[in-house]
Amino acid sequence: MSRTNVMEKNLKFNATEFNKNFLEESEKKDNTIYLQDMEDDDIEKEILDLSLHDIIIELRNMFYIILEYMGNNMNPLPYIFESKKRKYVFAIFMILFGSLLLMLSSLMMEKI
Repeated sequence: MSRTNVMEKNLKFNATEFNKNFLEESEKKDNTIYLQDMEDDDIEKEILDLSLHDIIIELRNMFYIILEYMGNNMNPLPYIFESKKRKYVFAIFMILFGSLLLMLSSLMMEKI
């Protein structure tokens, strides 16, 4: 293929047809993104509406499953990041665990 043939093909470019195709594709993408956003919003509302009792039960179950994964020398991160609910519960666990360590370290520093 020579350079002149490539140039000729580029000269036959139809801008109006390209714009029509682009607009049609972008409209299709906008609709699907909007639907996904709505589903994500519903899921987030359900997660944020969890009671303290449900969070503690989920946290306990996740803790035991993570211990099983670690006992079998497996990586627990894919399990944790599998759903938004597990991410939320794990984030609460990390906040509580970090706060506990901070309190213990401050108590240890006072006694020395």
